[in-house]
Amino acid sequence: MKTGKTHKEIPWSQIRVELSKDEAAAQGDAFFVLRNKTRLRIIHLLRRYSGLLCVSEIAEALDEHPSVISNHLAILRAAGMVSKERYQAYAYYSLTQGAMEQYNRLLENL
Repeated sequence: MKTGKTHKEIPWSQIRVELSKDEAAAQGDAFFVLRNKTRLRIIHLLRRYSGLLCVSEIAEALDEHPSVISNHLAILRAAGMVSKERYQAYAYYSLTQGAMEQYNRLLENL
């Protein structure tokens, strides 16, 4: 371990990392999910319209192919940001409870 002081005159013995490796890994995973513009647009669309939109509605609103939207929704579901509800032949998506709080916390931790 280093002895002495940093350039800001803080003793090296007082330097502590508050972010654990596990927390950093979790934040990295969340950033991976949220760094994509289409996924961010899906989140904002679901937030604006209070969810319960199907793939074709989201695809049309975002001018994307439904298969592209389905892939992004699968990633968002795996991250716990989006939930799926089946009604007849359709699946409707909405933000999970606390998804926006999770998103805001991530941004605050930058």
